[in-house]
Amino acid sequence: MMILQRSKISQTNHSICEKTINQKGKIMGLIINVFRNDNRDCTNGGVSSKAKELCVINAEGPFDPKEDDGVFPVKLIDHPGLPGTPLLVPTGGRKGMMGGNFGYTSDGRFQDKIVELTGRRFYGAVPIHDRFE
Repeated sequence: MMILQRSKISQTNHSICEKTINQKGKIMGLIINVFRNDNRDCTNGGVSSKAKELCVINAEGPFDPKEDDGVFPVKLIDHPGLPGTPLLVPTGGRKGMMGGNFGYTSDGRFQDKIVELTGRRFYGAVPIHDRFE
């Protein structure tokens, strides 16, 4: 049986970003799929250009981000300039922009986290802001 605890790691623009940690101190999260155009990368080398899956570390889930296997950690946040709109951002604190890719899973915990952060339901794939210049 896995015991999870929630840990605050930062607070940004009305949304608290947390990470899920298992009893051994390992960061855990929820795996989502990356949707992108296979012919063109507009992320300027962002994490979603390299991965088929990402691990949302502030959503409850049993998976750990394995960068060696191409599963990079991201956080789900409420858009700072457009409250009520969810975004996926890479960990590390840099502010990126939309690179053209989206993240989605049918797992209900993803939708639950969106409601928790934004205060409303959101149907569809979530933009990944992983383009840096």
